[in-house]
Amino acid sequence: MKKTILLVLVLVLCFALPTFAQDKDKMESKPDAQMADKMESAHPEMGPPPALDNELLMSFVGDWEGTSEGPMGISKDKLNYQIGLDGQFLLLQVESKISKGMMKGMGAITMGKNGKLNGFWIDNSRTMAVGAGMIEGNKVTITWTMEGMGKYTRISEKTDDNTFTVMGKMEMTDGSVMESTGTFTRVKDMTQK
Repeated sequence: MKKTILLVLVLVLCFALPTFAQDKDKMESKPDAQMADKMESAHPEMGPPPALDNELLMSFVGDWEGTSEGPMGISKDKLNYQIGLDGQFLLLQVESKISKGMMKGMGAITMGKNGKLNGFWIDNSRTMAVGAGMIEGNKVTITWTMEGMGKYTRISEKTDDNTFTVMGKMEMTDGSVMESTGTFTRVKDMTQK
């Protein structure tokens, strides 16, 4: 009797294990392949879009120096624009020497399919801002929204290949407005070798 039970158990295992292994293989391989096929057919645009190709944005790439004047006085500024993340973003690093020390900041700007600009900004005064804007002719206009502080609109206007001006307007949450201006000259063009 024990031999019969053992034999039945062995036979069940012999038939069940290969069947279970085949089902497990199907479960492991199909969902990934099926999911990839579904994603590809439902979203053929998946993957990075083509690199930014806006001539005005590209013209900022390089190192710049200049001065800015506003409510906090006059600052000496150094700016570095680069293209980053496979050409998807115009990256900016800023160092401004002001009367109370050094202000440092960095940002990223990109262009959506609709031609509108989107960006993010952070700096060493713990500012975190989200920007939205547009390009009109030789002007890049971005309005940066900073929680608890208000909105800052910055208009960068290219006057020639090696010069641009900035006009800024900060609308504080209390309704007051601060304005600033700046002029920048190219020090090094990073697009040329």
